[in-house]
Amino acid sequence: MPALTPFSASLPTQIRRLLIGLSWLGLLLSGVDLLAAEWAYETTNHDLLRVFDIVKNGFLALCPIGMWLQFGPRLSAKWRSLADLALCLVLFPWWLYCGLLLLNEDQSPWQDERVLATTSAPQTRIVRQYQDTFVTSNTRYRVVRLTPLGWWWQRVEPVDTSEFPLY
Repeated sequence: MPALTPFSASLPTQIRRLLIGLSWLGLLLSGVDLLAAEWAYETTNHDLLRVFDIVKNGFLALCPIGMWLQFGPRLSAKWRSLADLALCLVLFPWWLYCGLLLLNEDQSPWQDERVLATTSAPQTRIVRQYQDTFVTSNTRYRVVRLTPLGWWWQRVEPVDTSEFPLY
């Protein structure tokens, strides 16, 4: 039987730490996603947003396993068996939820319907935009001032609609 090298002996520990770290990263990215919904900045690259959602939800799917790996060894035998049962009961619905998030979080980007005003210094546009998310939901509209920030980002500020004709 071959002797265990330090790398092969610590491999389960490394995988365990990786799973725990990725599950905490999934929780962190979910928190950032909740906070970013209220920020005045958004990406113009829909693929970047989609990749973020896939990574966030993929890492979020690891949360029950990561929490079990982190807190399970610290529990007594009685509590550990209860934690094992809770993990079995939570894991499938949690993965189903994360899988549905992967499918349903693909929101369509805001589309320009009409440009109401344009300025050159600084380069801004005031536009009426719409968003069709799903067949079962209503189309959303907004009138905003868009200021490009470089690369894939822009600042979005709501505009008083009484100043501009919308149709």
